[in-house]
Amino acid sequence: MFSEDSPRTWSEMSFEFKGMFAYHVVMMVMMLAGGSLALIAQIAIAAAIALVIAIVSVIRRLRHKWRWQGITPLRAGGAVLVMALMGYFLFAAAGGALQAQGLALQSGLGPWALAGLGIAVFSVLNVLRITHISEKAFREECGEQAARAQPELPAELRWKVITKYAFAVVFLAVWLEAVTAFYVFDRTFRSGAPTPTVERTVALNNKGTTVYVTPAEKHLVDQLQGFMFIGIPAMIATAFFLQFVLKIRFQGIR
Repeated sequence: MFSEDSPRTWSEMSFEFKGMFAYHVVMMVMMLAGGSLALIAQIAIAAAIALVIAIVSVIRRLRHKWRWQGITPLRAGGAVLVMALMGYFLFAAAGGALQAQGLALQSGLGPWALAGLGIAVFSVLNVLRITHISEKAFREECGEQAARAQPELPAELRWKVITKYAFAVVFLAVWLEAVTAFYVFDRTFRSGAPTPTVERTVALNNKGTTVYVTPAEKHLVDQLQGFMFIGIPAMIATAFFLQFVLKIRFQGIR
């Protein structure tokens, strides 16, 4: 939503963006390791990595005389929106598992939750102009360059601006529907019966395991998944069309 110059090489990435990449590599290794590490150890490793990134980032900002550019009301609202969306995503993806485990987060789910939390923190800080995706964007806020007026983006035609924001609204709706589809499927599957009953007569499969749910539950799952499987490819195709055919620049959303 609040993108900046997109880095194409490792050297063009900001330090924080590289740090987030390294953080998620470690989370992935812990995922592959399964439950070999206790949850408290997983949290300690994640916190240690985040602390190192934060300390080095602060040192770099002091050395380069970084100046925070402040936020606009739109960015403040965007930060709140990102926090709400990421919270909903984490709840939808892990809420069922937490409920099944008596709200006790197990070590097998820990790296996944920590990875999601890392994305959420970086995204919020990026919207608030504290972290950056590209090193170029960071350097523009350092030293004397930060005091210079940044060149304004060329004005876009009104129809392009309207199309850009309309796409953002539809994309958000499709994203929310897809997350809801995952949540409803997980909740329905976990509440299913291992064998057919008078009310639960329809089979629902997940990774080789079959449970039985009511026809109404299966119909809702099928509807949500149908919209998701159509909506996501449609939004990807639309984004490419808007960006490369109509030449609508999404980095112009501020």
